[in-house]
Amino acid sequence: MSETKATLIKNYDTQKLLNSILHISLEPLSLKEQLERILSLILSVHWLALEQKGSIFLVEDEPDVLIMKAQLGLAVPLLTKCARLPFGMCLCGQAALTKTIVFTNYITDLHNIGYPEMHEHGHYCIPILIGDKVVGVINLYVKEGHVKDEVEINFLSAAAKVIASITIKKLADDKLQEYTKKLEDAAASLTQSNDEIKSLTHIISHDLRGPMVNLSGFSSELKNALAETYTIFDNNKKCFSEDNLKVINTLKQDVDEAIKFIESSTNRINNLANSVLKLCRLGRQELIFEQIDMNILVQNLINSQRWQLNKNNTKIIVSDLPVITADKTSIELTMENLIDNAIKYLDPNRSGIIEISASPYKDVYLFNVKDNGRGIAVDSMDKVFKMFKRAGSSDVPGEGVGLAFVKTIIARHGGHIWCESQYGTGCIFSFTIPYTLPS
Repeated sequence: MSETKATLIKNYDTQKLLNSILHISLEPLSLKEQLERILSLILSVHWLALEQKGSIFLVEDEPDVLIMKAQLGLAVPLLTKCARLPFGMCLCGQAALTKTIVFTNYITDLHNIGYPEMHEHGHYCIPILIGDKVVGVINLYVKEGHVKDEVEINFLSAAAKVIASITIKKLADDKLQEYTKKLEDAAASLTQSNDEIKSLTHIISHDLRGPMVNLSGFSSELKNALAETYTIFDNNKKCFSEDNLKVINTLKQDVDEAIKFIESSTNRINNLANSVLKLCRLGRQELIFEQIDMNILVQNLINSQRWQLNKNNTKIIVSDLPVITADKTSIELTMENLIDNAIKYLDPNRSGIIEISASPYKDVYLFNVKDNGRGIAVDSMDKVFKMFKRAGSSDVPGEGVGLAFVKTIIARHGGHIWCESQYGTGCIFSFTIPYTLPS
């Protein structure tokens, strides 16, 4: 076989393997299963002088430590001895430490992990890099005396770049699901207990905020890695058939969309975390009780919403309101949320009417905010005051936290809040504020 033909075959095999690796990244497999499939593909390349065994390591929670995530054909003693490798230990650790490919064709002094029956052999240990950051190592075996080959090195380096991209994407996806679950669990367990609220604040500030920063960083690094991978493809387009190019372009679109999803989801989780922290602070901050003329407070809020009211051709009717004893900032936030919701969920097919009233009832003042908006369906009523739940129309922006804030505020004042609604007709939000200060 001529040298030119052999080179063409190797180039074709390289692009075929990279294409197959990207296909695997889109399959609904665990990271371990994906890496095992990829390792098997690399070992199947006929012109690579590799023994049919190897492993892939990744850096996980411990910095500067490699964890074996996939292996094929390794001797049983190595499964334990090589399960966890600090940077610098043995050949794989050296590849991670130096960020360069380590090649040997015999057992050297650096090969400091072994077992009694181990036969002579060599290694290619290829670092998996995202920019200048080591995220793992590919460990492959060659026969004793094997001659280092530049074509093999280029092939394995290209494979490592693609593995880096899909590994970071998979880890980012997994972490995103993990953090989302943590946040949902944290929000579900939120109570008015100060001790529990402080604990939740700590979880969000430290256990969630830190990893979310890392996840944003991973997304940015993944973009850079993909740019390098796309360059590899673009520089070798002549090796691809038209069908292969179509598949690659489709994969580019899918991965780019996945990155955008990770970024938007990360931003959403950050917004939700901020909302939970705000709710936690509301539950802990000291209330400063004072006399509040609700006529003045509500009129100021209406004035601030005047443009939106005029835009929606909305009439607002305010009955005579009492002077109450409460925390002004909290009550202002309550009325602002209720008026804002009433405006946002008005029916666009008719002129809006919002009515605000109050009356004494037993030992409390009963406030009502009534609208003729879209209303809430019966099966959504249980979501109204729940954190991160949306009872209204999904075309209105929001995270589903405003009424959770309001419920916390009213409870801290010793009152209650509830909602009555008829779908298509409107809502009445009612809350009570005691005459006397809560104990």
